[in-house]
Amino acid sequence: MQTVSQAVLQGRVLLLNGSTWEPLSVITVPRAINLLLASKAIVVEESGKVLRTISDQFPIPSVIALKRYVNVPRRRAHWSRKGVMVRDSYVCI
Repeated sequence: MQTVSQAVLQGRVLLLNGSTWEPLSVITVPRAINLLLASKAIVVEESGKVLRTISDQFPIPSVIALKRYVNVPRRRAHWSRKGVMVRDSYVCI
């Protein structure tokens, strides 16, 4: 396994929802490690890199999943004439 540098801490981790495993967002590596240490998430895929502290080593994840399902309200699309024209590249059938 590779040793982590400052650049790896700037990396990103995919966050999945609890039971459905749908993608929620892309978060930073420190935020992902905080979720793992708080036992709020599990590692799905590791990146192969390691974060070393004085007493421990933590594998850096590339994908994590929350242990509990989080309800995410979805925004509804607002229909407008302009929105339909942009969607259809200003072509009428």
